[in-house]
Amino acid sequence: MIFLLELTGIIIYYIVRDLVPIIKEKKRLAAGAFISLIILVYTASILISLEVVIPSPSQPLKKVVATIWHLQLK
Repeated sequence: MIFLLELTGIIIYYIVRDLVPIIKEKKRLAAGAFISLIILVYTASILISLEVVIPSPSQPLKKVVATIWHLQLK
């Protein structure tokens, strides 16, 4: 629980420090990327703190790369 409180404080700090100026400069793409990454990090942190087992993305990524480059998987 303390971990999530600390993470929330860090995220709020970076929102005030970085996101507010990005929004004021009307950089929509950068703001969208920033918000997406914050949501991704916060969601992953909640799952990890609740001890939810998150599967490794290595096998699906390996299949995607093999499909793109027409490689044979062993």
